[in-house]
Amino acid sequence: MLLAACGDDASTGADAALGLDVAALSDGPAADAAVVDASSADTALADASAEDTALADASLPSQCPRASPSCPSGVTTQLPTTIRFACTAIDLANLRVACADGPGAATCQQQASFLGATKPACFSCIRPFLVEFADRRVFTCVAPYVNPQCNGYTGCAIDCQTRSCDQCSSGQLAQCLSDVRQGQCGGAFIRTQCIIAALSGLASFCNPDNYSNMYGGWLEGVGRHYCGP
Repeated sequence: MLLAACGDDASTGADAALGLDVAALSDGPAADAAVVDASSADTALADASAEDTALADASLPSQCPRASPSCPSGVTTQLPTTIRFACTAIDLANLRVACADGPGAATCQQQASFLGATKPACFSCIRPFLVEFADRRVFTCVAPYVNPQCNGYTGCAIDCQTRSCDQCSSGQLAQCLSDVRQGQCGGAFIRTQCIIAALSGLASFCNPDNYSNMYGGWLEGVGRHYCGP
């Protein structure tokens, strides 16, 4: 009996000390309202915490370029897919004209979108060569004509260049890619000289020099080999 009395008195005293209205808490609707208010407060605190976290993340400085990454195991340049007769000679000639100013030109992107909608096989075949960076598209073009070790070298060079600049803004990206190619990724790009023999031999159609470094003509020539009639 003494323990029970002490327990009741202790509970009542604690409630009074904390300023709780025992009657209110025991009243169903009032208690529910108190719980809802507490839940709303918790939600507001959680939202504020999430906002603080987002602001903290946004304030973290980006590195452009960031430290030179090591090449992960298994990185390689993927071989392009050959789909003969996927594109007609007219399709490829249209690409040459539309893409004269590069793959990023509005006319080139419109022509690529048109092929994607009307000739998906042609678009799928030509797509690996519709990339902004010359090294990447040349490495892809020449990949079937070099050994796996060389494809590993070209893959690692692109991986180094890409990941070094992956925190750059759009306005910084082109300069970063150029800088790291000569700088922290320079050693990786030196090893890509393994493609030179192929570019002057069986894969000469991949060599931009043979098209006076004109992207539209290069795209047509490469497309003719992998995707054309």
